[in-house]
Amino acid sequence: MKTITTSKLHLSAAAEQDEIGTNNFLLGRLSRKWREIQRSYLSHRFPNKNYSADAWVRRVITKIYRITQSFWKFRCEFVHGIENVLTSKREKKALQKEIRKQFKLGIQGVRAEHKILQHDDVNAILNSSIREQKYWVRTIRLSRAYITEAEKNMFVGMRNIMLQWAKPPD
Repeated sequence: MKTITTSKLHLSAAAEQDEIGTNNFLLGRLSRKWREIQRSYLSHRFPNKNYSADAWVRRVITKIYRITQSFWKFRCEFVHGIENVLTSKREKKALQKEIRKQFKLGIQGVRAEHKILQHDDVNAILNSSIREQKYWVRTIRLSRAYITEAEKNMFVGMRNIMLQWAKPPD
């Protein structure tokens, strides 16, 4: 290593980093001079320790990746909305399939107050937000489950009444 003062080495590292470019910096491509500066700092500041400038560079690159990733997520959330970013294509496809299935089943077996949910065209539901689609599917499923359970309980109740009616007197 050349004997350059620390401030000159910083300026030289910054100039070299400018030549490398911002995009390359965000991809973790750093000037080698940063490692030299860190190695010099660690040997001066902690002469009895065996700290690694290479480990420092790895940590810096990891931080850069994390910051870049958080910028990218923020940008996607801002441009596309958080639900679109967090919902995979497979999940969207499964949700749309379930919506079509529920429309094919029709309003039979759905509570009266929920039948209005199928008055819209299927495309209106498919074009709504992911959150609205999930809410729609959940409501229809719960409504069908409620009717099924109510019918089952009704038959159990009727069976008990019939058993009591058919039971011989004491």
